[in-house]
Amino acid sequence: GAATATTFAVTGASGAGSGSLTNGAGTVQFSTLENLTGGAAVDTFNLNGNLTGTADGAGENDIFNVNADLTGTANGAAGDDQFNLAAAVAGTVVGGDGADTLTASSSATTFTVTGADAGTAANGGDSVGFTTIEKLAGGSGNDTFAVNVSSALAMDGNGGNDVFNLAAGITASGLLDGDVGDDDFQLGAGVTAANVQGGDGSDEVLGGARVTTFTLTAQDKGTAQNGAGTVTFASVENLTGN
Repeated sequence: GAATATTFAVTGASGAGSGSLTNGAGTVQFSTLENLTGGAAVDTFNLNGNLTGTADGAGENDIFNVNADLTGTANGAAGDDQFNLAAAVAGTVVGGDGADTLTASSSATTFTVTGADAGTAANGGDSVGFTTIEKLAGGSGNDTFAVNVSSALAMDGNGGNDVFNLAAGITASGLLDGDVGDDDFQLGAGVTAANVQGGDGSDEVLGGARVTTFTLTAQDKGTAQNGAGTVTFASVENLTGN
Protein backbone atom coordinates (compact mmCIF):
# COMPACT_ATOMS: atom_id res chain seq x y z
CA GLY A 1 0.00 0.00 0.00
CA ALA A 2 0.93 3.67 -0.41
CA ALA A 3 1.13 6.44 2.18
CA THR A 4 -2.61 7.09 1.75
CA ALA A 5 -5.35 4.80 3.05
CA THR A 6 -5.75 1.61 1.05
CA THR A 7 -8.55 -0.96 1.06
CA PHE A 8 -7.56 -4.51 0.17
CA ALA A 9 -10.46 -6.82 -0.73
CA VAL A 10 -9.56 -10.50 -0.99
CA THR A 11 -12.47 -12.22 -2.74
CA GLY A 12 -11.04 -15.57 -3.80
CA ALA A 13 -13.12 -15.30 -6.96
CA SER A 14 -10.10 -16.35 -9.04
CA GLY A 15 -8.61 -18.64 -6.41
CA ALA A 16 -6.60 -17.97 -3.27
CA GLY A 17 -4.93 -14.56 -3.22
CA SER A 18 -7.24 -12.84 -5.68
CA GLY A 19 -9.13 -9.58 -5.27
CA SER A 20 -8.66 -5.84 -5.58
CA LEU A 21 -6.77 -2.90 -4.08
CA THR A 22 -8.38 0.54 -3.88
CA ASN A 23 -6.42 3.67 -3.07
CA GLY A 24 -8.15 6.97 -3.77
CA ALA A 25 -9.95 6.86 -7.12
CA GLY A 26 -7.91 3.98 -8.53
CA THR A 27 -8.49 0.23 -8.24
CA VAL A 28 -6.03 -2.55 -9.05
CA GLN A 29 -7.16 -6.14 -9.59
CA PHE A 30 -4.80 -8.92 -8.49
CA SER A 31 -4.62 -12.71 -8.45
CA THR A 32 -2.31 -15.48 -7.15
CA LEU A 33 -0.77 -13.13 -4.59
CA GLU A 34 0.40 -14.57 -1.29
CA ASN A 35 1.16 -11.35 0.63
CA LEU A 36 -0.49 -7.93 1.01
CA THR A 37 1.22 -5.02 2.80
CA GLY A 38 -0.29 -1.71 3.85
CA GLY A 39 1.46 1.62 4.15
CA ALA A 40 1.77 4.48 6.61
CA ALA A 41 -1.98 5.29 6.58
CA VAL A 42 -5.01 3.52 8.11
CA ASP A 43 -5.55 0.53 5.83
CA THR A 44 -8.48 -1.89 5.66
CA PHE A 45 -8.19 -5.57 4.79
CA ASN A 46 -11.51 -7.19 3.83
CA LEU A 47 -10.52 -10.85 3.89
CA ASN A 48 -13.50 -12.48 2.19
CA GLY A 49 -11.37 -15.22 0.60
CA ASN A 50 -8.24 -17.17 1.47
CA LEU A 51 -4.77 -15.62 1.61
CA THR A 52 -1.90 -18.10 1.99
CA GLY A 53 0.78 -15.60 3.04
CA THR A 54 0.49 -12.50 5.23
CA ALA A 55 -1.83 -9.50 5.28
CA ASP A 56 0.46 -6.96 6.96
CA GLY A 57 -0.84 -3.61 8.16
CA ALA A 58 2.66 -2.09 8.44
CA GLY A 59 2.10 1.35 10.06
CA GLU A 60 -0.96 3.07 11.58
CA ASN A 61 -4.22 1.74 13.13
CA ASP A 62 -5.40 -0.81 10.59
CA ILE A 63 -8.64 -2.79 10.30
CA PHE A 64 -8.83 -6.48 9.43
CA ASN A 65 -12.28 -7.94 8.65
CA VAL A 66 -11.72 -11.70 8.71
CA ASN A 67 -14.73 -13.14 6.89
CA ALA A 68 -13.20 -16.36 5.51
CA ASP A 69 -10.76 -19.07 6.57
CA LEU A 70 -7.12 -18.05 6.26
CA THR A 71 -4.23 -20.45 5.82
CA GLY A 72 -1.98 -17.40 6.17
CA THR A 73 -1.71 -14.68 8.84
CA ALA A 74 -3.30 -11.31 9.53
CA ASN A 75 -0.54 -9.18 11.08
CA GLY A 76 -1.27 -5.73 12.49
CA ALA A 77 2.42 -4.80 12.88
CA ALA A 78 2.69 -1.22 14.24
CA GLY A 79 -0.33 0.74 15.48
CA ASP A 80 -3.54 0.03 17.40
CA ASP A 81 -5.16 -2.51 15.11
CA GLN A 82 -8.68 -3.95 15.03
CA PHE A 83 -9.41 -7.56 14.03
CA ASN A 84 -13.11 -8.34 13.44
CA LEU A 85 -14.01 -12.03 13.17
CA ALA A 86 -16.98 -13.44 11.29
CA ALA A 87 -18.62 -16.60 12.61
CA ALA A 88 -16.89 -19.98 12.16
CA VAL A 89 -13.64 -18.71 10.63
CA ALA A 90 -10.16 -20.21 11.06
CA GLY A 91 -6.79 -18.51 10.84
CA THR A 92 -3.95 -16.79 12.69
CA VAL A 93 -3.94 -13.21 14.00
CA VAL A 94 -0.83 -11.36 15.20
CA GLY A 95 -1.49 -7.98 16.79
CA GLY A 96 2.09 -6.70 16.71
CA ASP A 97 2.98 -3.45 18.45
CA GLY A 98 0.35 -1.10 19.89
CA ALA A 99 -2.96 -1.77 21.66
CA ASP A 100 -4.69 -4.31 19.44
CA THR A 101 -8.25 -5.65 19.75
CA LEU A 102 -9.80 -8.94 18.64
CA THR A 103 -13.62 -8.73 18.34
CA ALA A 104 -15.96 -11.70 17.95
CA SER A 105 -19.03 -11.98 15.75
CA SER A 106 -22.61 -11.84 17.06
CA SER A 107 -22.74 -15.60 17.67
CA ALA A 108 -21.40 -17.21 20.85
CA THR A 109 -17.59 -17.29 21.03
CA THR A 110 -15.21 -19.00 23.44
CA PHE A 111 -11.97 -17.13 24.06
CA THR A 112 -9.29 -19.33 25.66
CA VAL A 113 -6.29 -17.46 27.07
CA THR A 114 -3.20 -19.68 27.00
CA GLY A 115 -0.46 -17.02 27.19
CA ALA A 116 0.01 -13.49 28.52
CA ASP A 117 -1.42 -12.03 25.30
CA ALA A 118 -2.20 -15.19 23.34
CA GLY A 119 -4.82 -17.89 22.88
CA THR A 120 -7.69 -18.94 20.65
CA ALA A 121 -11.14 -17.67 19.70
CA ALA A 122 -13.54 -20.48 18.78
CA ASN A 123 -16.85 -19.79 17.09
CA GLY A 124 -18.64 -22.69 15.44
CA GLY A 125 -16.43 -25.54 14.25
CA ASP A 126 -13.28 -23.46 13.66
CA SER A 127 -10.95 -21.31 15.73
CA VAL A 128 -8.57 -18.40 15.29
CA GLY A 129 -5.22 -18.40 17.08
CA PHE A 130 -3.98 -15.02 18.32
CA THR A 131 -0.79 -13.54 19.76
CA THR A 132 0.27 -10.03 20.90
CA ILE A 133 -3.35 -8.94 21.39
CA GLU A 134 -4.18 -6.53 24.22
CA LYS A 135 -7.99 -6.70 24.28
CA LEU A 136 -10.64 -9.36 23.62
CA ALA A 137 -14.20 -8.24 22.87
CA GLY A 138 -17.25 -10.46 22.62
CA GLY A 139 -20.26 -9.81 20.44
CA SER A 140 -23.97 -9.82 21.14
CA GLY A 141 -24.00 -13.58 21.87
CA ASN A 142 -23.31 -15.40 25.14
CA ASP A 143 -19.50 -15.49 25.15
CA THR A 144 -17.07 -17.37 27.38
CA PHE A 145 -13.66 -16.12 28.48
CA ALA A 146 -11.54 -19.00 29.81
CA VAL A 147 -8.49 -17.43 31.43
CA ASN A 148 -6.09 -20.31 32.08
CA VAL A 149 -2.87 -18.36 32.72
CA SER A 150 -1.91 -15.00 34.17
CA SER A 151 -2.56 -12.20 31.71
CA ALA A 152 -2.86 -8.43 31.35
CA LEU A 153 -5.47 -8.79 28.61
CA ALA A 154 -8.52 -6.55 28.84
CA MET A 155 -11.74 -8.47 28.19
CA ASP A 156 -15.16 -7.02 27.34
CA GLY A 157 -18.23 -9.21 27.06
CA ASN A 158 -20.22 -6.54 25.21
CA GLY A 159 -23.77 -7.94 24.75
CA GLY A 160 -25.16 -11.27 25.90
CA ASN A 161 -24.89 -13.15 29.19
CA ASP A 162 -21.16 -13.81 29.34
CA VAL A 163 -19.05 -16.08 31.54
CA PHE A 164 -15.53 -15.33 32.76
CA ASN A 165 -13.77 -18.46 34.08
CA LEU A 166 -10.63 -17.53 36.01
CA ALA A 167 -8.42 -20.56 36.64
CA ALA A 168 -6.90 -21.25 40.06
CA GLY A 169 -3.85 -19.23 41.01
CA ILE A 170 -3.79 -16.86 38.04
CA THR A 171 -3.49 -13.07 38.04
CA ALA A 172 -5.74 -11.12 35.67
CA SER A 173 -4.42 -7.56 35.76
CA GLY A 174 -6.49 -6.16 32.88
CA LEU A 175 -10.06 -4.86 33.00
CA LEU A 176 -12.65 -7.68 32.99
CA ASP A 177 -15.89 -6.01 31.93
CA GLY A 178 -19.16 -7.89 31.59
CA ASP A 179 -20.72 -4.85 29.94
CA VAL A 180 -24.37 -5.47 28.91
CA GLY A 181 -26.15 -8.63 30.08
CA ASP A 182 -26.26 -10.90 33.13
CA ASP A 183 -22.63 -11.91 33.47
CA ASP A 184 -20.88 -14.47 35.71
CA PHE A 185 -17.33 -14.27 37.06
CA GLN A 186 -16.28 -17.73 38.25
CA LEU A 187 -13.21 -17.71 40.51
CA GLY A 188 -10.70 -20.51 40.91
CA ALA A 189 -8.85 -20.78 44.21
CA GLY A 190 -6.28 -18.06 44.84
CA VAL A 191 -7.24 -15.86 41.88
CA THR A 192 -6.12 -12.23 41.76
CA ALA A 193 -8.06 -9.81 39.55
CA ALA A 194 -7.61 -6.08 40.01
CA ASN A 195 -10.62 -4.76 38.10
CA VAL A 196 -13.81 -6.79 37.63
CA GLN A 197 -16.74 -4.71 36.37
CA GLY A 198 -20.16 -6.31 36.11
CA GLY A 199 -21.63 -3.56 33.96
CA ASP A 200 -25.34 -3.47 33.24
CA GLY A 201 -27.66 -6.36 34.07
CA SER A 202 -27.69 -8.73 37.04
CA ASP A 203 -24.08 -9.87 37.45
CA GLU A 204 -22.55 -12.44 39.79
CA VAL A 205 -19.18 -13.30 41.34
CA LEU A 206 -18.93 -16.97 42.32
CA GLY A 207 -16.33 -18.10 44.86
CA GLY A 208 -13.98 -20.99 44.16
CA ALA A 209 -13.71 -24.38 45.86
CA ARG A 210 -11.91 -22.91 48.88
CA VAL A 211 -13.40 -20.71 51.58
CA THR A 212 -14.06 -17.23 50.16
CA THR A 213 -14.41 -13.99 52.11
CA PHE A 214 -16.59 -11.38 50.41
CA THR A 215 -16.16 -7.82 51.73
CA LEU A 216 -18.56 -5.10 50.58
CA THR A 217 -17.05 -1.62 50.61
CA ALA A 218 -19.94 0.17 48.86
CA GLN A 219 -23.11 -0.74 47.00
CA ASP A 220 -22.34 -3.60 44.57
CA LYS A 221 -18.63 -3.07 45.15
CA GLY A 222 -15.94 -4.82 47.16
CA THR A 223 -13.47 -7.71 47.25
CA ALA A 224 -13.51 -11.50 47.19
CA GLN A 225 -10.56 -13.22 48.86
CA ASN A 226 -9.97 -16.89 48.25
CA GLY A 227 -6.61 -18.21 49.42
CA ALA A 228 -3.72 -15.91 48.54
CA GLY A 229 -5.59 -13.99 45.84
CA THR A 230 -7.95 -11.03 45.98
CA VAL A 231 -10.53 -10.04 43.37
CA THR A 232 -11.72 -6.43 43.34
CA PHE A 233 -15.19 -5.94 41.84
CA ALA A 234 -17.77 -3.23 41.12
CA SER A 235 -21.26 -3.13 39.60
CA VAL A 236 -21.88 -6.71 40.74
CA GLU A 237 -25.34 -7.42 42.11
CA ASN A 238 -24.90 -11.02 43.34
CA LEU A 239 -22.23 -12.86 45.35
CA THR A 240 -22.25 -16.66 45.66
CA GLY A 241 -20.00 -18.87 47.76
CA ASN A 242 -19.21 -22.52 47.16
